[in-house]
Amino acid sequence: MSRQFTALEKQTLTAKLLIGFGFGLLIAALIGVNAINSMRVMSEKSNTIYEKELLGISHLKEANINLIYMGRSLQQMMLAQSAVEREKAQLRLDKAQVTLQTELDEARKRIFREDAKWMLTRFDNLFEQYQRNVAHTMELMGKDSHKLDEAVAYIARQEFFYVIDTADDTLTAITKIMENGAYDTAEELAKLAERSNKIASLLLLLGLGIGVVVGLIVGKSIQRPNDRLRNSIEGLAAGRLDDVIPNTDYPNEIGAFARAIQSLQKVYRSMEMQRWIKTYVTEISAQIQQAESYEELARRLLSATCPLLGASIGVLYLHEEGQLRMLASYGWRERKNLNQELVLGEGLLGQSALEKKTITITEPPEDYIKISSALGESTPRVVTVLPIMHGGELVAMMELASFQNIGEREAALLDALLPMIAMTMEILGKNISAQHMLQEAQERAIQIEVQAAQLEEQSVEMAAQQSELQKTEEWYRCIVQSADAMLVIDERGVIILSNPKADTIFGYKSDTLIGQRAEVVVPTWKDFSVSYEDNVDMSKLDALRMDGGAIQINVALTRLPSIGIKTACSCLSIKSLTYPLAA
Repeated sequence: MSRQFTALEKQTLTAKLLIGFGFGLLIAALIGVNAINSMRVMSEKSNTIYEKELLGISHLKEANINLIYMGRSLQQMMLAQSAVEREKAQLRLDKAQVTLQTELDEARKRIFREDAKWMLTRFDNLFEQYQRNVAHTMELMGKDSHKLDEAVAYIARQEFFYVIDTADDTLTAITKIMENGAYDTAEELAKLAERSNKIASLLLLLGLGIGVVVGLIVGKSIQRPNDRLRNSIEGLAAGRLDDVIPNTDYPNEIGAFARAIQSLQKVYRSMEMQRWIKTYVTEISAQIQQAESYEELARRLLSATCPLLGASIGVLYLHEEGQLRMLASYGWRERKNLNQELVLGEGLLGQSALEKKTITITEPPEDYIKISSALGESTPRVVTVLPIMHGGELVAMMELASFQNIGEREAALLDALLPMIAMTMEILGKNISAQHMLQEAQERAIQIEVQAAQLEEQSVEMAAQQSELQKTEEWYRCIVQSADAMLVIDERGVIILSNPKADTIFGYKSDTLIGQRAEVVVPTWKDFSVSYEDNVDMSKLDALRMDGGAIQINVALTRLPSIGIKTACSCLSIKSLTYPLAA
């Protein structure tokens, strides 16, 4: 019954209304058919009464009357006083006889009962006998009534009256039979009408009952799915977005309405999911943006994310220079044989980092990892490894373990979180770098301040030393200026000092010898310098003046030590000299 009721619910509203009205129309049709059939039968019966019974009785009675007219006309012929009267009586006799025969023929057509037919046959025999008797009587009377007495005697015979009386009784019996038949037919019509009324009343009551039942069923088939849809709409308005919308498979108006509600539910579910995602993305973003280190960010991220994703274990690794370093974990019991650092391509997490693709495994080995609590532990059923990318570059890796697959809403939350996490970690990395740079800059500034203070002290000391040196240099310069002729030559053979007396000996203006090669004034200087590595008290050398004149000089060679930026130098003291040699 439930299957049939469900099939009825799936029908269109038009079909349900047609079903409801159809039963009523069917009952009305049955009542109409019964009435039509009853009317037809009653009409046939009425026609039978009229066409056969009543008309037949009428013709029989008319025949009976004409039978009486024949006997009366025959008596009038016998009592007529003249030939004219006798002739008129005979005409009436002939007419009555013809009329009787005609009425009898008409009645014969309408007699269908066997007893009436049998009696009609008897009447025909009696009527033939009566006609013979009448004919014999008329023969006895003749035209001149010469045998009238014989005719009267013949009519007065008992046989003559027996024939006429029996014929009359036969017609009366036939009429009675037909009247009884008409009465029976009328009673049958009355019973038929009563039965037709009863059947019509019964059909009417049955139709009303069936109509009420069908109406209730059809109404229920409309009300029940409507109630279910109303409950679904109320649940949708109350926020129960995961309720199953019923009747979506119905191929009717209810199904179309249910599918429209289902589409609306999908829209609401999408909106609710977006609201849920935005709420938690904003909340998690606010939490991790307050972190001042990668480790703090990882702890806050996993603590906020794992419960939302249904993950019982979560681990976050930072990607640094081709290596993965674990920052923090959630619900994970550390084991000594697990590496805190991995290289790209090492293990499932390293392979995911190398390929920069998400990897999900179901039903991991029993010894892979355990989700444990105070009551016990069990192996997770789903392990997911996710790369966290920013600008196409790997920033970090997240590994999650749970007892069930990540749902659609949780996957959408992850899709929204991962770019935000990558960006936050990127910003945090830059902040950390900036902090390191700021700290280094502050340390350098402190060092620079210390060095500046030291330099300032050194500059004061150097200024004092410089002033002292300048004074000393000036003091020594005065000594050099007042001493004998003197040249100072560096290890490259370049004159770096010449006093006025030396300039005079060689014929140069003051300070013009400085920066020139020693060979300009002492051509043999190179050999002389190499020959005498140590100090020489006095030696005679050939020299050249600026004008090209050759002179001889006596020199004393003193090796000066290197001081600071000053390299080892040679000091030539010219003790005596000769005038220029003749060419």
